[in-house]
Amino acid sequence: MIRIQSRDKIKVVPKHGEALYRDFFCTLLEESSNKDPESECLQAMWKCWLTTVPPGVELKPHVHENHEQVYYIIKGSGTISVGDEKAKVKAGDCIYLPSDVPHGFVNDGKEEVEIFCVGANIFRPWMSKSVRERLKKAEEGK
Repeated sequence: MIRIQSRDKIKVVPKHGEALYRDFFCTLLEESSNKDPESECLQAMWKCWLTTVPPGVELKPHVHENHEQVYYIIKGSGTISVGDEKAKVKAGDCIYLPSDVPHGFVNDGKEEVEIFCVGANIFRPWMSKSVRERLKKAEEGK
């Protein structure tokens, strides 16, 4: 089954300050801004989404327990912080964000920044409803 999510059809949700998030695919609908049941399909990853950061806006430093992330800068530039370090990043850069380490981003440029993000679980003590249902059906079929 092919699953396609369109940027323009997903509800925009502000998070971590004034950055705008659009969740494409997720593990659980309850944790996603995209309530389309077709978006609840990830099994090993947590979520993938698009973050838009307007000029002058900060993605406030925050920490995620039990999952790591990768940011890919699609357009624009800014300054990323990971732990105590800061670095300038631009379109084409890919940044690894380890689990349990504070990270943030500032768009100190003149154009909007778009970041494609992927989060993967380090340890997941739960599974999505759809995964549980598939596992139960598989067990019943044995």
